[in-house]
Amino acid sequence: MSLKKLVSVIIPAFNAASSLETTLASVVAQTYEHWETIVINDGSTDGTLAIAERFSRQDSRIQVISTPNQGLSASRNEGLKVASGDYVQFLDADDKLLATARTMREGRELYARYHCQACHRMVPGDRVREGGMPELSAQAPSLTTAGTRLSGHWMRRWLQDPSALRNDVTMPGMFHRFEEDGRREAINDVTAFLQTLAPAKTDMVNGGTVAEGEVLFEDLGCISCHRLTEPEEEDYFNRTSLWFAGIKYRQGELARFLREPRTHYPWSRMPDFRLDQDQSGSLAAFIRSRGEPEPETGGEQAGNAEQGKQLVGTLGCVSCHEMGDVKKEGRPQVSPPFGERADHGCMADKTPGRLPSFRLNDKEGEALRAFLGTSGESLGRNSVVETMSRSMRELRCVACHTRDDRYADWPEVLFEEGVSGHPPENIPLLTWSGEKLRVDWMEQLFAGKLAYKPRPWLKAQMPTFPTRGALIASGMAAEHGLMRVPRQGPKAVDGDIEIAKRLTLKDGGLDCRQCHAMGAEILKMENQAYGVSFGYIRHRLRYDYYQKWMLNPLRFDPATKMPRYSPDRQSTVVKHVFEGNARRQFDSLWHYLDTTRAPTTQGETGKR
Repeated sequence: MSLKKLVSVIIPAFNAASSLETTLASVVAQTYEHWETIVINDGSTDGTLAIAERFSRQDSRIQVISTPNQGLSASRNEGLKVASGDYVQFLDADDKLLATARTMREGRELYARYHCQACHRMVPGDRVREGGMPELSAQAPSLTTAGTRLSGHWMRRWLQDPSALRNDVTMPGMFHRFEEDGRREAINDVTAFLQTLAPAKTDMVNGGTVAEGEVLFEDLGCISCHRLTEPEEEDYFNRTSLWFAGIKYRQGELARFLREPRTHYPWSRMPDFRLDQDQSGSLAAFIRSRGEPEPETGGEQAGNAEQGKQLVGTLGCVSCHEMGDVKKEGRPQVSPPFGERADHGCMADKTPGRLPSFRLNDKEGEALRAFLGTSGESLGRNSVVETMSRSMRELRCVACHTRDDRYADWPEVLFEEGVSGHPPENIPLLTWSGEKLRVDWMEQLFAGKLAYKPRPWLKAQMPTFPTRGALIASGMAAEHGLMRVPRQGPKAVDGDIEIAKRLTLKDGGLDCRQCHAMGAEILKMENQAYGVSFGYIRHRLRYDYYQKWMLNPLRFDPATKMPRYSPDRQSTVVKHVFEGNARRQFDSLWHYLDTTRAPTTQGETGKR
């Protein structure tokens, strides 16, 4: 018997979808583990109930009670009726006590996003301990071959004011220390130096057409993350402007970037669709056709490359960027910015001219100052679930995929702006992915190592994110309370495989083969829908999810065409097999699927 006192946390929640997840996460993260939490869903009409139930499934200490809307006091009383703790703590779903902690968490994320660690020494021990925040190891884009890739015209405009060319930049202003004429000269000098880094190569010849690029822009989902309007224009979906992308790159280099987006920036959030030369050429042609017109050549003052080389060292550019033979010092030289230094240096009300000038909005400034007011030691800690959440926000996964109560942007964007005329495709939900998919399979998917496309009938393509893939895969499983290695399920019994083969047939079985092809084949049904081929199911799924799905697929995907074979969760209509025992029948199918495996990666043989 535990000697620790039980604490009952009662959370009344009415339409609290925007804050409840953070509130519950803070409860789960408590170091004191002997608690129970009772969420009273007070007649909410938003996603409050879905969030509360998800946490309840993940942690048995959380229970959810739904009532008609009756107000705060009545909801607390409902919680008291079932509370069994020695102590009771009332917690609002948008608890103001959590606001500061939430703000500091946002500031911690900004600290890594703006590469503050590139200039400032870390604490403790001037470095992040092993197991710290993964993003702190990220490097800014390499400029070692800038002269090959980037146009001199764009570089000058970018150095003058990065935020004028893109609406979500992290690059600070670096030339505000100079007066106007001196600023122009310094920018020209740095541009001249960057152009010496791998001189321009012969223009590449790319295939493709503008018309094909426009179709790809929609079919690949580019339209859900990017817009082809000027950066200062408002956008409901908060997409990144590509207005200046065409003039950024030398001829042929935009297409090369679209084919190999991480060559110079491994942590880039740009997805890799593994495009061929025609596809990348078409996309590049389309983007160029819709953005800033190409400038007239000539008329730009030449800079002094040697002075520019000195400037990139003086300004601190080499702290973030690789630049050929220009090397930075061994470790960051600036003192840690934490504690009493939170509003000094870059964070001062008026940034000193010798320091970078970050264009933070008021909310970002408040969050970063709140975090800098701490000791900074949290940078040495890492939560795989929080890392996954940050990565998914940074990569804008919900632009294409629905997750919990956050619907994907892609369908709505297509309805508003699409020109191809076809309806949005049914892209897989992310709500259950961590409970559904094996971590090792997700890692292969995100790294681009699969030798097949899981849903080959979709025009949409799942891009690769190799730098963040393993972080996301582990975090998605941990979010559901699951370990990396899944439970294997019961062992096969003699005769199971032959019985399962008969179960897949129409006569006397469940007619699985009406929708699912064998091995790596693709089967289109009469209703024009597709089912995932048998050959790729065991590679992907966890056993426990498979059983839950077979018992009630509509619980996980209300739009699925998969029939519910066991309405009572106990038996199927096939009574002559295992006396109709649903779980026993589904187990035999599970073992049979193991014999139909198709190869998933190069060198794999498939069947086991």
